[in-house]
Amino acid sequence: MLLGFFICVIIGFIAFNIYKNQYFETTYYTIYSSKIDSSIRAVVIADLHCREYGEDNKELLNEIRDQKPDIILIAGDLVTYEEKDVSVAVSLCNNLVEIAPVYYCYGNHEAVLMHDSLEWERVPIDQYVIQKGLTFFYNNYVTTNINGNVISIGGFLGTPNGDGYENWAESLEEFEEQENFKLLISHFPGTFYDNVKADIDADLAVAAHYHGGLIRIPGIGGLYHPDDGLFPRYSGGKYMLENAVLIVSRGLGNHEWIPRINNQPELVIIDILGKKGREITNENGSGI
Repeated sequence: MLLGFFICVIIGFIAFNIYKNQYFETTYYTIYSSKIDSSIRAVVIADLHCREYGEDNKELLNEIRDQKPDIILIAGDLVTYEEKDVSVAVSLCNNLVEIAPVYYCYGNHEAVLMHDSLEWERVPIDQYVIQKGLTFFYNNYVTTNINGNVISIGGFLGTPNGDGYENWAESLEEFEEQENFKLLISHFPGTFYDNVKADIDADLAVAAHYHGGLIRIPGIGGLYHPDDGLFPRYSGGKYMLENAVLIVSRGLGNHEWIPRINNQPELVIIDILGKKGREITNENGSGI
């Protein structure tokens, strides 16, 4: 009887997670900065991996519209490198630019499609989405005005362990020298490890890639990711770096053989406010 009960609990737990993973939750964060005069709401999309929430991502787009963002940040891997059909990502970008300005830092899956495949197999996802009117980063940054605030937004792909940092270090250092509010998108959380840029001089950094650690343990966080092994340091949530706030998205999709357990896909909302009161975080997202 005990064995049967245990088996039923396991089956029920797996079934519950399969059901929950059909939907995404919306997770909210609030940060404060003395460099901000009027509030900015940013939506972060990451690790979609060609997934659709409703036909043509209708449910996802409706939620983003309802949030009324001032900017939309894409932290990489809208696509999956095994799939040459990138129409889901291109269509999504086409709709996103009608909601708010979009800033896209590509991930490792875009990189494979754009550069690492055989030449005749490459898919220029960057050119497809640039035609839609968004800003696509190639390890560089732009300075713009959002709601009367001058901010610099940078997109630096990075690598899982920091290899190749010297190839974009100069541009990143130039970004760090900006005196206005600095927002950095980097697909890999490893960009902010001690051997790379744990001391990044930015006001806000966002990353993704670890898919929440795939299996999340309450009070501990993500269990595993192939790039970082057991208990990846920045698996999902908010982290205080030496000079920046880092927010890591758990992502909206999955392509690993390991299922997402206790790790519902998420859309991240970040409210950037002027420096008033203490910094707070609300992680009690509302799902759809």
